[in-house]
Amino acid sequence: MTENRYGGVVFDGVCSDTSNAAYPVDEVRRAVEPSFEPPWTDAAIHLGLTLLHHGYVRRSTDGFSLSDEADAMDADALIADICETVEPRVLDGEKVSQAGQAAAFVGFVRDVVDALADEHTDDIFTDREGKV
Repeated sequence: MTENRYGGVVFDGVCSDTSNAAYPVDEVRRAVEPSFEPPWTDAAIHLGLTLLHHGYVRRSTDGFSLSDEADAMDADALIADICETVEPRVLDGEKVSQAGQAAAFVGFVRDVVDALADEHTDDIFTDREGKV
């Protein structure tokens, strides 16, 4: 596992180096890159590979989708479980409050899940009543 950073938050996950042959780094890059601007692209790829490694998403011949276990969770439980897995830590001395950094990271996790699994999963962050 390696460390990566999103704003003032450091999180753990799978190495996103393209030489990491154990994971489809280029496929994850193609899936998430259009949704993120530098400097957050690398962090999104890192998190996307971590989601694949921990079984939150699965790879198929036509892309990525949520795993059956992740799909069975409600959106809040899924994000909480992912955050527990990647162990985010807010860095001291950041200009934005720790609560703001944590909230931004939660949004980032949602965006990565959405970017990676969006093609094959309908409304992954909308419950049955249409609430986000």
